[in-house]
Order: sequence, then structure tokens, then C-alpha cells
Amino acid sequence: MNEEIKKFYDWDKIKDSMRYNSAKQNLQVIKMVYMLVYDLAFQFFFIPGMIWTGLQRVAARIGMCESPGGEYYEMVFIPFFFIAIVFIDITVFVCFSWIETLSIKKSFGFSKATPTQFLIDRFMGVISLTISFVPLIIFGDFVVINFKKHIALAFFLGTFIGKSYQLWITPYINLWLEDKKVDFPEDKMELRRKIVNLAIEIGYPDPDNKIFLTESRGGDLHSNASVDSRNINISKELLQHHEGHDEEILAIVGHELGHWKQNHIYWYGLADLLYMTICGVCFQFVVDNPVLLRAFGFSQYSTFITIYLFYKCYSCSLDYPQRKLFNVMYRYGEFLADAESLKLRIGDNDEGNHPIITALLRNFSTNLDALFVDEFYSMLEDNHPPLLTRLSALGMPVRHYQ
Repeated sequence: MNEEIKKFYDWDKIKDSMRYNSAKQNLQVIKMVYMLVYDLAFQFFFIPGMIWTGLQRVAARIGMCESPGGEYYEMVFIPFFFIAIVFIDITVFVCFSWIETLSIKKSFGFSKATPTQFLIDRFMGVISLTISFVPLIIFGDFVVINFKKHIALAFFLGTFIGKSYQLWITPYINLWLEDKKVDFPEDKMELRRKIVNLAIEIGYPDPDNKIFLTESRGGDLHSNASVDSRNINISKELLQHHEGHDEEILAIVGHELGHWKQNHIYWYGLADLLYMTICGVCFQFVVDNPVLLRAFGFSQYSTFITIYLFYKCYSCSLDYPQRKLFNVMYRYGEFLADAESLKLRIGDNDEGNHPIITALLRNFSTNLDALFVDEFYSMLEDNHPPLLTRLSALGMPVRHYQ
């Protein structure tokens, strides 16, 4: 079976992938240590309080508001405060991103970005973040003001409504609005028939009326096929990438049907619901606590600043182990979906391997920077297991390649 790996990756590519991931992980460790020191210094030197007070003084001088305080005053300065904070954070992150993209990735041929493109992309990212995040913070400010005594319940109900909409309403809306979905071409109708039979075998209801071809920009397994309660979406790029290997396409669809059969989308939704409820319970303790604001250099009460400080403290403490547990859950879900695909009667390929193995090898062959990743690092940072770990779980002896 080791010869199967050599079919897709020559040794130069394997060595490049290992060296690249080693350099990237070393940079990530340095970044994590630096950000820990940065976050501590940012808070303990009362920088947010200094920025907020400075904005108040500027506003008073130019006559924007008659006096500090009040909901209107706070709503006016939320965008300005957010932009100032983001500018400081982005300056730090851009330095590390510059090293990773224009130094490490480019030296191994994994990035073709120019410095100009890099700066434009980061600038547009900041604009997009500001446009999307400021209204969200303002809405959160409104919720806290009006549901101050029931924050945990508001977090629970808000997440429940959002997840319910995503699970049961969005698939119908996508089916109605999506105009890029087409049926299979004539030369692929036999493949379509096989996919229908595969879905019937796994128990998916009425698959013949729910299979569509879609447009996709990605090159990995998840962007090329997806399954929900109303759709089995298969991209044209998937058919092109696996041209002449219909059994691999069936194995990939079987993987996604495995997610559906195991009800992973519902389990992930419940995990998000639990996460947000815990977050709401913790926030309930600080929402009306002026001591928190005074401890960080703020002289007056502000709902928005309370939200901001809670987010910073929570993300550096309780949030971290919860996110790592989420990674473990998502990775376990990938192993279960692979196992479901392995059970299906698709048939071995010419070398005697199950098609899910060669499908994974072919998919990852276009993304060498995600191939040979340290297992412990991947477990902490990634919600999908790396290629070799998945192949090993499928019974392929590849450990000595790491």
C-alpha cells in the first residue's frame, strides 16, 4: 500500500511539505507565546481604558456630545473604539501573517501572493470585519441592556433560534434561491444512478430528487461535496478532479452521507448550544459588576466595554479548553464518516485499496501544505485530522512516513 502514496506524491514534495509544516508550526508557537504576553500587557497597562477616555475627551472638545455617558454617547463611540482596538490587534497579526505568507509559504511555492496583494487582502479583511462585527456588537449591546437579568437564557434562546434556522430553514432557502444547481450531463448519468443507489443504501430519503451539480472554488473534500436534509450537492470540480475514478467520487459522497447518517450536524449544533449557554452563565456574573470596569481603568459603566472585556478575558481562559474539546469532537466525526464510507459496497480499485483511501490521497495532492502535520499540533489547532492520521485510521500502514 505504500506504493499508493508514491503514485500521488514524489519524495521532493513530501520533504517540502514536512519542512514547510515544521517552519509554520515553529512560527505558530512563537506567535502563541507573543500573543499571551501581548494580551496580558494590553490589559494590565489599561490600554482599552486609555483609548476610551481619549475618545471621550476628543468628542468633548469638538462638541460632538454635550457630556459623557448615556446610551447615545456610547453608541456613537462604539465604531471608533472598535476601529482603534482592531488597528492595534491587526498591526500585530499582520506581522506574523507577513512572515508566514511572504516568507515561509512563498519559499516553498505554496503562495503566489505579492506584497501589494497581501496588503490589499488584509485591508479588505479589516473593512469586512468592521462592517460585520460592529452591527453585531451594537445588537449585543441592545440585548444586554434589555435582558440584563436573563443573559444566560438570552444566549441559549438566541443560539437555539439561530441553529434551528440553519438546520431546518436554510436548506429550503438554498434550494429555492440557488441558480447554479444543474442536473448531471448525459455522460455522467450512470454515475448519478450509482450515487442514488448509494444514498438509498445508507438510508437517505428520496435521493433521486435531491442530487445537484454545483459550482465550487475549493479543492478539498468538503467544498466538493456536501449533504444536508434537502440536498446532496456535488461540484463540477469534484467530477473533473476525479475524472475516470467514479468509485472515488462515490467514496467521497459516502463520507458526506456518513456525516448525515451519524447526525453530526445536530450533535455539533447541541455542542454550540452548550458552549453559548456556558458563555451566557459566565457573562451573567459580570454584566452588572462595576468592579470589572474599574479594574481595567474605566471610570464609568459601559455595557459595550463590559462585553468587550468579557470577550477578551473569556477567550483567553475558559474558551480555550472548550475549543480544543470541539476540535476533538470534529476530528472524531471525520473518523466516523470515513468509517461509514469504508463500510459501503463501492468496490476496491485496481490496487485493492478501498476508494476512500485513494480519494483522500488524490484530494490532498493539490494541498501539500496540509499533508504532513505534527499529530499533537494538529489535534490542538485543527478541527480535521491530517492525511496520514486518517489513512492510518482506515488501516493503511503509513506511520513511518511522518
